[in-house]
Amino acid sequence: LVYLNPSDEPWDVKRDGGVLVTYPKGSGPRGGQRVVPAGGTLVLFDSSALEHEVLPCHRERWALVGWFMELKSNSTAKAYVR
Repeated sequence: LVYLNPSDEPWDVKRDGGVLVTYPKGSGPRGGQRVVPAGGTLVLFDSSALEHEVLPCHRERWALVGWFMELKSNSTAKAYVR
């Protein structure tokens, strides 16, 4: 995930919201790391293994997101090659 918000408009968390919050095991309801969607910020994590959420956003928020997929077996691979 890389945030593409213009860097000439600083992100104000209280006004703009949109913070990414992670919930590592044992972190409790307050969560662990909080990431402000400031332009140019790169975030790498396993989204299938780490609980996370984006808090409500009150401003346009631009991001580029990608996923790496792992094939578990040949039968799974055949399902993708149709």
